Amino acid sequence: MPSKYSSLPQHGRISLAEDSESEAAMMVNAGFEKQDRYSRPARHQIAGVIHWIAHGVSVILIIGLILIEVSRKSMPAGALRASGLTVWTPAKEYLGDVSHMSVFQNSFWQYSPYKGPPTEQVIARWDHLTHTGPLNLTAEEMAKLGHSLDAVQYPPEFGGGYIGYLESAHQIHCLYALWEDHHFRTHPELFPNFAMKLRTQPNITEWHFEHCVDVLRNRLMCTADDQIVTFRWVKGVSGPYPYFNTKHECRDYEALLEWDEERRADKNMLEGYKWPVPEDAVKLTHAP
Repeated sequence: MPSKYSSLPQHGRISLAEDSESEAAMMVNAGFEKQDRYSRPARHQIAGVIHWIAHGVSVILIIGLILIEVSRKSMPAGALRASGLTVWTPAKEYLGDVSHMSVFQNSFWQYSPYKGPPTEQVIARWDHLTHTGPLNLTAEEMAKLGHSLDAVQYPPEFGGGYIGYLESAHQIHCLYALWEDHHFRTHPELFPNFAMKLRTQPNITEWHFEHCVDVLRNRLMCTADDQIVTFRWVKGVSGPYPYFNTKHECRDYEALLEWDEERRADKNMLEGYKWPVPEDAVKLTHAP
C-alpha cells in the first residue's frame, strides 16, 4: 500500500498528500520554512564556539606540559624520589635501558666465581667489580644529581671537574669487606692490607665493618626484593626445602663499568698527589 506521505524534497519542505491543502498543512510547511531559514546560522555559531573551545583546551594543555617539564627539571633529587619519578644519573642517561632477565643461582652448593674458599683468582674477580673511578663530573651533572657545587674539585692544572665514583662499586666493596673479614681467619696470607689495618687501625677497621653492614642494609631495604621464594620436596630432606633460584630484572653491571672507565680521571696524574685545601673551600662542620 502506498505511503500517505511523499518523500522530503531537496529544498527542505514537507509535501503532504493530495488532500493536504488545509490550513494546518500550510502552517506545518510555514514552520519548516522558518526553521530552515534560521538553522544554518545557528549551526555556524555552534561550530565557531566549538572551534575556539578546542583551541583554548590545546593552549592550556601545551602550557601545562611545559610547566610540568620545567618543574621536573628543577626538582631536587629528594623531590623526584617523593614523586615517584626516576632519579637522574649521568650513567643512566648515557646507557639507557640495559636491563635483562636473569635467574639467580642461589642454591647453597651452587658454584659462583665469587665464592670461597679464597684464592688469588677469586680476589682478582672481586677487584674487577670494585676498582672503579675516580670519575670526573661536570658542574651541570652535579646540579642534576642534586649535589652541592662546593664539593671537592680537581685542581685547574688537572683540568678541573668534580670528583666522584659509582655507588654500586662502593656497595660491592662493602660486601667484599665482609667476605674478606670472614676468610681472613683461615687465609691471612691472602689479605695483607687487611692484616695491616687490623694492627694499625683496629677501631677504624671495626667502624668500617659496621658502616659496610649498614650500607648494604640500606640498599637492600631501598630496593626490597618482592620476588617469591617457593619450596620443593627434595630426596633425603625431611621437610620443605627453599627454592632460591628466582627470576629478576637486572642491570648490566659490565656496561656500567665500561661507562665508568670512559669517564675516569687520569689515575697516573693523581698518583701521590697531595690535595691542597683551597682558600675559599666550604668545609662541613662534621664528617657526613
